[in-house]
Amino acid sequence: MIEPMKELGALREWQRGVLSAGVLATLADGAAHGYAIAQYLQHMGIGSLKVGILYPVLNRLEADGLVNSHWSEGDRGPGKKVFELTVLGSQQLQSMREEWPRFATAVANLLDADVARPQN
Repeated sequence: MIEPMKELGALREWQRGVLSAGVLATLADGAAHGYAIAQYLQHMGIGSLKVGILYPVLNRLEADGLVNSHWSEGDRGPGKKVFELTVLGSQQLQSMREEWPRFATAVANLLDADVARPQN
């Protein structure tokens, strides 16, 4: 298991910033219910996710046509809402994967105290 980010204010904001991409990447491997998505993201080092953070993102991704959902009957207990990537979601994920290195470098440079700042 990758070491999770510390649950501090600034890091929680970063978590929210990458959550859509993380959900799409998780679903690229196959359909999953919300708890399984949260567990996988935590396993990958994103940190623990509260229901109030994950499900609004899943609902937005569904409204945007990037994921579909359906109810699956549970073996024991209530059914679960299962999410899967759509073709549009796969295309969005591919775009995010292509743009990520440039964006990550830009943020790293922005946060690097040693990078020269423009003079006014």
